[in-house]
Amino acid sequence: MNSRRGDRDGRFTTARRRIAVATAAFALGASLAVSVGTAPVAGAVAPTFNPGSRPGNASEVAAVTEAVRNHLAGTAGAAIAIVKPSPDNPAVSITTTYYFGDADKSGPIAVGPQTRFEIGSQTKTFTAALLAQQIQQGNLALNDNAQRLVPTDADVTVPSRDGKQITLRELAAHRSGLQRDPANMGGGCAAEANYDAAKLAEGLKDPGALDFTPGTDWLYSNWGFGLLGSLLTNAFEPGKPAYGEVVKRELTVPLGMSHTELEPAANPSLAVPYSGGVPVCYHDNTGTIAGAGGLVSTVEDMAIWAEATMGRGSNPLAPTLKTTLDRIASGPAGNDMQMGMAWQLYPALPTSEFPAYAYKDGTTQGSQSATELVPSEDWAVTVLTNERNANPSAVADQLREQLATAGSDEPVPAGSSGNTGSFWNIGRIPFGS
Repeated sequence: MNSRRGDRDGRFTTARRRIAVATAAFALGASLAVSVGTAPVAGAVAPTFNPGSRPGNASEVAAVTEAVRNHLAGTAGAAIAIVKPSPDNPAVSITTTYYFGDADKSGPIAVGPQTRFEIGSQTKTFTAALLAQQIQQGNLALNDNAQRLVPTDADVTVPSRDGKQITLRELAAHRSGLQRDPANMGGGCAAEANYDAAKLAEGLKDPGALDFTPGTDWLYSNWGFGLLGSLLTNAFEPGKPAYGEVVKRELTVPLGMSHTELEPAANPSLAVPYSGGVPVCYHDNTGTIAGAGGLVSTVEDMAIWAEATMGRGSNPLAPTLKTTLDRIASGPAGNDMQMGMAWQLYPALPTSEFPAYAYKDGTTQGSQSATELVPSEDWAVTVLTNERNANPSAVADQLREQLATAGSDEPVPAGSSGNTGSFWNIGRIPFGS
């Protein structure tokens, strides 16, 4: 297994350069040229920033440019936000943003501060935040059975096996046993939008709904988080208002995230999704499993989300959001990854300067996104793209290792193999929607 050792000056060792370096040119929109001091990759051109970018210092600009050039070649458009303590007042966070390429290649319309991207499974962190709120308010506990949240007049039975019922902890940590996606959802662009309460109830009655006894294993489940989102929606306001309405009222409005919502039917600020450079359908996940992957957001809003989730800032929600980073369960067997509420937690290595971090990504038919948080450094990066074949996780990894490398004294969990679980070590599981 690779130790992921690296030099503090940002250079990568051979062991850490196992992600293939892309060589095609990054698709560029209207842009602001920025000079950097990194050596060019063969066959690649240095990306330039669109108007609206707020660059950081020279070393950050160089790191962002190199990461984009290495890992987002051919992507239609992308936005990156880096959150870190202010050098003038470490108690205050500052955010720098970078915009590249096109939100719509046919215009072309350049990516900018108002561009919203499908964030896919990063939506799960919002569902987790709703759960954290209910726990903080004393209404729920992680070990409560999920069936407790089902209205008494609803024909919904959360499945069980071997006498073991699914708890909220297991839904939030992907240990429920529910399959990745419900067998009765079908396919096509409208599959999730058409997955209504009747289909959810029907799917949960399927004898094959559970792959294993709840709590005994780990399996990433969009279905499980979709169910959790529906249950929590009803917990906040019986009568089942739309998931998006509850997220807006409880989370995004209080945080000032004015561009984050369930994906709208049509909106000029929403980036066109692409796969292999070809436009594909929008991710209309607005049915009963919207809590698994239905939100869109801007990189500015996601920077607010990252800061608050680390517990920073004056917003009253921040301390509650920070609890979603607490370890609540183990991850996959044989992997150092642990689970917070939706967040995947990776430990620091005793032989490395890289601190522990939390990670969540998202995938739709035509987008990829990733956010990484380094709470010990009060540092975060979020990367949004409108191309399914992009690699924002590699960008986030590279920037985290180059820009947030002050080290950590946090011990590796008992029984750890010493492997961070990073995707170029073990083949990171595609956790997106």
